[in-house]
Amino acid sequence: MLYLIVNRKDFQKLILSEQALFTEIENKILYNRYMFVNYIGDDKKCREIIYDNNVHCLVVNPYISSPLYRQVFKADKDNEAYFTKRYMEESLFEILMASYADSRPHFKKDFLLLSGPSPEKDIEDIYLFNSFLKSNKLLINLNNIRPTLTEIFNNSRRQIVEEEVWSEIIKADEINDVNTDYFALIVAEFIIEASKQYPRDQIETFLKKEFHNFLEIP
Repeated sequence: MLYLIVNRKDFQKLILSEQALFTEIENKILYNRYMFVNYIGDDKKCREIIYDNNVHCLVVNPYISSPLYRQVFKADKDNEAYFTKRYMEESLFEILMASYADSRPHFKKDFLLLSGPSPEKDIEDIYLFNSFLKSNKLLINLNNIRPTLTEIFNNSRRQIVEEEVWSEIIKADEINDVNTDYFALIVAEFIIEASKQYPRDQIETFLKKEFHNFLEIP
Protein backbone atom coordinates (compact mmCIF):
# COMPACT_ATOMS: atom_id res chain seq x y z
CA MET A 1 0.00 0.00 0.00
CA LEU A 2 1.18 3.49 -0.86
CA TYR A 3 0.07 6.82 0.58
CA LEU A 4 0.37 9.76 -1.78
CA ILE A 5 -0.36 13.45 -2.03
CA VAL A 6 -1.55 14.13 -5.56
CA ASN A 7 -2.50 17.17 -7.55
CA ARG A 8 -6.30 17.15 -7.68
CA LYS A 9 -6.62 18.43 -11.25
CA ASP A 10 -4.12 15.86 -12.50
CA PHE A 11 -5.95 13.09 -10.66
CA GLN A 12 -9.29 14.08 -12.16
CA LYS A 13 -7.83 13.52 -15.64
CA LEU A 14 -7.42 9.80 -14.94
CA ILE A 15 -9.97 7.43 -16.39
CA LEU A 16 -12.46 6.02 -13.88
CA SER A 17 -10.84 2.59 -13.76
CA GLU A 18 -7.56 4.21 -12.75
CA GLN A 19 -9.17 6.54 -10.21
CA ALA A 20 -10.84 3.51 -8.63
CA LEU A 21 -7.41 2.18 -7.60
CA PHE A 22 -7.02 5.14 -5.23
CA THR A 23 -9.03 6.07 -2.15
CA GLU A 24 -9.10 9.65 -0.91
CA ILE A 25 -8.42 10.19 2.79
CA GLU A 26 -10.25 13.33 3.83
CA ASN A 27 -8.28 15.95 5.73
CA LYS A 28 -8.31 19.66 6.53
CA ILE A 29 -4.58 20.22 6.24
CA LEU A 30 -3.65 20.28 2.57
CA TYR A 31 -4.49 23.11 0.21
CA ASN A 32 -7.61 22.25 -1.80
CA ARG A 33 -5.59 21.67 -4.92
CA TYR A 34 -4.10 18.54 -3.38
CA MET A 35 -5.56 15.19 -2.32
CA PHE A 36 -4.29 12.66 0.20
CA VAL A 37 -4.90 9.15 -1.13
CA ASN A 38 -3.89 5.57 -0.60
CA TYR A 39 -3.19 3.08 -3.35
CA ILE A 40 -3.56 -0.66 -2.93
CA GLY A 41 -1.90 -2.64 -5.64
CA ASP A 42 1.33 -3.12 -7.50
CA ASP A 43 3.77 -0.23 -7.05
CA LYS A 44 4.92 -0.57 -10.66
CA LYS A 45 1.36 -0.16 -11.91
CA CYS A 46 0.96 2.95 -9.76
CA ARG A 47 4.14 4.41 -11.18
CA GLU A 48 2.93 3.75 -14.73
CA ILE A 49 -0.37 5.51 -14.06
CA ILE A 50 1.40 8.51 -12.56
CA TYR A 51 3.95 8.78 -15.36
CA ASP A 52 1.62 8.09 -18.29
CA ASN A 53 -0.87 10.70 -17.11
CA ASN A 54 1.63 13.30 -15.93
CA VAL A 55 0.27 13.32 -12.38
CA HIS A 56 2.22 15.49 -9.94
CA CYS A 57 2.46 13.81 -6.56
CA LEU A 58 4.53 12.88 -3.51
CA VAL A 59 4.74 9.50 -1.78
CA VAL A 60 4.48 9.88 2.00
CA ASN A 61 6.43 7.80 4.50
CA PRO A 62 3.72 6.20 6.70
CA TYR A 63 5.04 6.97 10.18
CA ILE A 64 2.29 7.15 12.80
CA SER A 65 2.17 7.49 16.57
CA SER A 66 1.03 4.57 18.68
CA PRO A 67 -2.14 6.27 20.03
CA LEU A 68 -3.25 7.41 16.58
CA TYR A 69 -2.49 4.01 15.08
CA ARG A 70 -4.81 2.33 17.56
CA GLN A 71 -7.49 4.97 17.01
CA VAL A 72 -7.48 4.93 13.21
CA PHE A 73 -6.87 1.26 12.55
CA LYS A 74 -8.75 -0.09 15.59
CA ALA A 75 -5.67 -2.14 16.35
CA ASP A 76 -4.51 -3.86 19.49
CA LYS A 77 -1.41 -2.47 21.18
CA ASP A 78 0.20 -5.91 20.93
CA ASN A 79 0.41 -5.47 17.15
CA GLU A 80 2.86 -2.61 17.57
CA ALA A 81 5.65 -5.00 18.52
CA TYR A 82 5.93 -5.98 14.85
CA PHE A 83 6.54 -2.45 13.57
CA THR A 84 9.81 -0.62 13.17
CA LYS A 85 10.00 2.50 15.35
CA ARG A 86 11.82 5.74 14.66
CA TYR A 87 12.12 8.94 16.70
CA MET A 88 11.03 11.95 14.64
CA GLU A 89 10.32 15.61 15.26
CA GLU A 90 7.15 15.29 13.21
CA SER A 91 5.49 13.04 10.65
CA LEU A 92 3.45 14.40 7.75
CA PHE A 93 1.54 11.12 7.65
CA GLU A 94 0.68 11.54 11.34
CA ILE A 95 -0.55 15.10 10.72
CA LEU A 96 -2.77 14.08 7.82
CA MET A 97 -4.18 11.00 9.53
CA ALA A 98 -4.85 12.98 12.71
CA SER A 99 -6.90 15.42 10.66
CA TYR A 100 -8.80 12.51 9.10
CA ALA A 101 -9.51 11.11 12.58
CA ASP A 102 -10.41 14.56 13.98
CA SER A 103 -7.62 14.17 16.51
CA ARG A 104 -4.44 15.98 17.54
CA PRO A 105 -1.15 14.86 15.99
CA HIS A 106 1.80 13.89 18.14
CA PHE A 107 5.28 15.35 17.79
CA LYS A 108 8.79 14.57 18.99
CA LYS A 109 8.37 10.89 19.76
CA ASP A 110 8.85 7.37 18.43
CA PHE A 111 6.63 6.71 15.42
CA LEU A 112 5.58 3.34 14.03
CA LEU A 113 6.36 2.60 10.40
CA LEU A 114 3.38 1.00 8.67
CA SER A 115 5.12 -1.49 6.44
CA GLY A 116 5.23 -5.04 5.20
CA PRO A 117 7.64 -7.74 6.35
CA SER A 118 10.62 -5.79 4.90
CA PRO A 119 10.45 -2.23 6.31
CA GLU A 120 13.89 -1.26 4.98
CA LYS A 121 12.84 -2.22 1.46
CA ASP A 122 9.55 -0.34 1.81
CA ILE A 123 11.37 2.85 2.79
CA GLU A 124 13.84 2.40 -0.05
CA ASP A 125 10.99 1.87 -2.51
CA ILE A 126 9.33 5.11 -1.38
CA TYR A 127 12.63 6.94 -1.78
CA LEU A 128 13.10 5.52 -5.27
CA PHE A 129 9.53 6.37 -6.23
CA ASN A 130 9.98 10.00 -5.16
CA SER A 131 13.34 10.10 -6.95
CA PHE A 132 11.59 8.86 -10.07
CA LEU A 133 9.00 11.61 -9.71
CA LYS A 134 11.70 14.23 -9.23
CA SER A 135 13.65 13.11 -12.28
CA ASN A 136 10.48 13.43 -14.36
CA LYS A 137 9.55 16.80 -12.83
CA LEU A 138 6.43 15.34 -11.21
CA LEU A 139 7.45 15.61 -7.56
CA ILE A 140 5.35 18.00 -5.49
CA ASN A 141 7.32 20.47 -3.38
CA LEU A 142 6.76 19.52 0.26
CA ASN A 143 6.92 23.19 1.28
CA ASN A 144 3.94 24.14 -0.89
CA ILE A 145 1.25 21.70 0.20
CA ARG A 146 -0.06 23.18 3.46
CA PRO A 147 -0.46 26.60 5.09
CA THR A 148 2.43 28.25 6.89
CA LEU A 149 2.03 29.58 10.42
CA THR A 150 1.67 33.07 8.97
CA GLU A 151 -1.18 31.94 6.74
CA ILE A 152 -2.88 30.17 9.62
CA PHE A 153 -2.63 33.30 11.75
CA ASN A 154 -4.04 35.49 8.97
CA ASN A 155 -6.91 33.04 8.46
CA SER A 156 -7.63 33.06 12.20
CA ARG A 157 -7.60 36.85 12.27
CA ARG A 158 -9.95 37.00 9.29
CA GLN A 159 -12.34 34.52 10.86
CA ILE A 160 -12.50 36.30 14.24
CA VAL A 161 -12.94 39.72 12.63
CA GLU A 162 -15.71 38.41 10.36
CA GLU A 163 -17.49 36.84 13.33
CA GLU A 164 -17.35 40.11 15.26
CA VAL A 165 -18.45 42.13 12.26
CA TRP A 166 -21.53 39.94 11.91
CA SER A 167 -22.31 39.70 15.63
CA GLU A 168 -21.76 43.35 16.56
CA ILE A 169 -22.31 45.05 13.20
CA ILE A 170 -18.90 46.68 13.35
CA LYS A 171 -18.23 49.35 10.78
CA ALA A 172 -15.40 49.01 8.31
CA ASP A 173 -13.48 51.94 9.81
CA GLU A 174 -13.44 50.17 13.20
CA ILE A 175 -11.62 47.08 11.95
CA ASN A 176 -8.22 48.29 13.20
CA ASP A 177 -9.62 48.60 16.73
CA VAL A 178 -11.04 45.09 16.45
CA ASN A 179 -7.62 43.75 15.52
CA THR A 180 -6.28 45.02 18.84
CA ASP A 181 -9.31 44.48 21.07
CA TYR A 182 -9.80 40.91 19.92
CA PHE A 183 -6.15 39.97 19.73
CA ALA A 184 -6.53 37.36 22.48
CA LEU A 185 -9.36 35.68 20.59
CA ILE A 186 -7.33 35.70 17.40
CA VAL A 187 -4.33 34.12 19.15
CA ALA A 188 -6.55 31.49 20.77
CA GLU A 189 -8.07 30.56 17.41
CA PHE A 190 -4.62 30.51 15.83
CA ILE A 191 -3.21 28.17 18.49
CA ILE A 192 -6.12 25.76 18.05
CA GLU A 193 -5.69 25.61 14.28
CA ALA A 194 -1.88 25.65 14.25
CA SER A 195 -1.73 22.81 16.78
CA LYS A 196 -3.34 20.55 14.21
CA GLN A 197 -0.16 20.52 12.15
CA TYR A 198 2.73 22.24 13.97
CA PRO A 199 4.48 21.41 17.27
CA ARG A 200 4.07 23.73 20.23
CA ASP A 201 7.64 25.07 20.20
CA GLN A 202 7.29 26.25 16.60
CA ILE A 203 3.99 27.97 17.41
CA GLU A 204 5.47 29.73 20.45
CA THR A 205 8.55 30.81 18.49
CA PHE A 206 6.33 32.26 15.78
CA LEU A 207 4.22 34.21 18.28
CA LYS A 208 7.26 35.53 20.15
CA LYS A 209 8.88 36.67 16.93
CA GLU A 210 5.86 38.28 15.33
CA PHE A 211 3.95 39.63 18.31
CA HIS A 212 6.36 39.99 21.21
CA ASN A 213 4.87 43.38 22.13
CA PHE A 214 1.45 41.84 22.71
CA LEU A 215 2.38 38.56 24.35
CA GLU A 216 3.81 37.47 27.64
CA ILE A 217 5.24 34.05 26.83
CA PRO A 218 8.01 32.90 29.20
